[in-house]
Amino acid sequence: MNVLRLVVVFVIALIIVAVVVANREPASLDLVAAKIAVPMYAVVLLAWAFGLVSYAIFALIGEIRLRTRLARLQRKNEDLQEELTDLRNLPLAGDETKAPGEEPPARAQPEPRPQRGSSPKEQS
Repeated sequence: MNVLRLVVVFVIALIIVAVVVANREPASLDLVAAKIAVPMYAVVLLAWAFGLVSYAIFALIGEIRLRTRLARLQRKNEDLQEELTDLRNLPLAGDETKAPGEEPPARAQPEPRPQRGSSPKEQS
């Protein structure tokens, strides 16, 4: 990745040098208070720098918005994870588990089943 970055920077530098060499003739800038004669490459480079700074400002604003949203969503996620953990640890309704040191509750004994082949009247 670093090699690719160096190649891109080198190509951009070559383009800038080509623009400077090709645009040496003077250009006239009409400002509100004055008229200035500067080389054309200076006008091109200043316009490029202004565009770069403008882009950087808007990108920074977008980055700040994204980081703020990410932090808010991470807090919400942590709160929801904590709530889920709390809900998982709640006892179930009707759950009669014994506390430490207590005897478990007595269970009701099931009624005996009638034997096969005999009718309920014969057993009474």
